[in-house]
Amino acid sequence: MWIITDVPKDILEKLDKEINKKYLTQHNHHLAGNIKKELAIPEAKQHILNFLAFVIEKHKEKFKTYEEYAKLFTREVPELEFDSMWVNFQKKHEFNPLHIHGGLYSFVLWHKIPYLIEDEIKQFPDTKEGLCKAGFFSFVYTDQMGDIVTEDLPVDKTWEGKIAVFPAKLNHLVYPFYTSDDYRITISGNVSFK
Repeated sequence: MWIITDVPKDILEKLDKEINKKYLTQHNHHLAGNIKKELAIPEAKQHILNFLAFVIEKHKEKFKTYEEYAKLFTREVPELEFDSMWVNFQKKHEFNPLHIHGGLYSFVLWHKIPYLIEDEIKQFPDTKEGLCKAGFFSFVYTDQMGDIVTEDLPVDKTWEGKIAVFPAKLNHLVYPFYTSDDYRITISGNVSFK
């Protein structure tokens, strides 16, 4: 249901400049996060648009989500357009609860992650093995039998520069982290029918 790949270095450098501009506007009222610093970055779209279109094409080929949604609206396959884009500067103990996005596709790009999962897990030594979720990013969905399934991604420093593209209606969440006072910086956005 999702594709994870690396973002080219030149795009990451351009996005880094965008997210560090001084006069970005708060975007919290559009988002589910329990995160104080969530900022709109509309000018960043131009830097990732072509790469994102390429990854979405790969997703469409593999999962056929786009065509299924298109059939609900029209016999023609409508074009896609960028809906919104933002950056989350997540601090220690902040989190993103279970939520979905608007639009057809969403993405998350792990820009800077200030911790290692193994250090996060060590904070909870008495937790049953495999159940510590500190610092994880998780997708939640139902399988063909109707059971709720969680796919936990151990997102840490080793994931910097990776992007996940997934259906906007796919439930996902971000657990808090505990071992760093630095920001966990992610860039996200939505793509909709034109």
